[in-house]
Amino acid sequence: MARKILLIDGTWLTFKSFFGGFHGNRLINSKGEMTFAVHIFFSSVFKLLKLLRPDNVYFAFDFGAKTPRHQMYPDYKKGRIKPPDSLFFQMDQIKKILSLANFLWSEHQDFEADDLIASLKKKIQKKDNEAEILIFSADQDLLQLVDKKTKVITKIKNNFININTQENFYESYGFSPSQVIDFKVLAGDVSDNIKVIEGLGKKTAIKLLEKYKNLDNILLNLDKINQKIANQINQKTKQLLFFKNFIKLNDKANFDFDIFQKLDIKISPLLVEILNELELKKVYENLTELASKY
Repeated sequence: MARKILLIDGTWLTFKSFFGGFHGNRLINSKGEMTFAVHIFFSSVFKLLKLLRPDNVYFAFDFGAKTPRHQMYPDYKKGRIKPPDSLFFQMDQIKKILSLANFLWSEHQDFEADDLIASLKKKIQKKDNEAEILIFSADQDLLQLVDKKTKVITKIKNNFININTQENFYESYGFSPSQVIDFKVLAGDVSDNIKVIEGLGKKTAIKLLEKYKNLDNILLNLDKINQKIANQINQKTKQLLFFKNFIKLNDKANFDFDIFQKLDIKISPLLVEILNELELKKVYENLTELASKY
């Protein structure tokens, strides 16, 4: 049976857990510390582990707000609102719990979380090209990693899992995984503050890619497309090619752990102490249950 490895975008899941629970019934311990995002984060993880039964799992985190991509493009992600300190407090607690429970996770100043996932995917496939790789994130950049053995899970609700595969990708998006980068270059991405061609949106980008397959072929056929769009593409070819390289995930990161080892969840006295301080009884109970199975 092929190995099954789950790669989780820890930064994305932390933000999702925080903002998903911020306006609800927020868990706060007796010290007044917010813990709701920690609870939601691990509830999602436990659900994934129970539904997917992976052989191992890895969590990737951004190192900080600024990345090497900011050096290449200073306006990268400009306009995003700075999250409150309570988010970062809870992210620190999540990382402590992951370490103490013996989960694999990492961060690196030269790589964003999605770059780390791309790098580990490459490493896994180099050693075992039959391994099934499952990525959990709604970060659109990670869709470029979808292939025959790699699937991206963007949502779980109850027992429903939304999975992007090589087989259903075109039906969902109107283009293929190999066209994800060119699509983002053409259509832009508001969340990353990337927009090169004004007036060229998602529908037009899909039509161009359907007809010409990639950005290089579009550049060779400017005389056949809308003149206004063609003029902009011609004038901004340098920027388009820059962002094509900019958006491509960096898969050159190295790791100091063996992802092929079996997941081995541990319950240490220090882990119990932290969970008691945070008053996260349900997280403790679920970790204890999973430890008996892994």
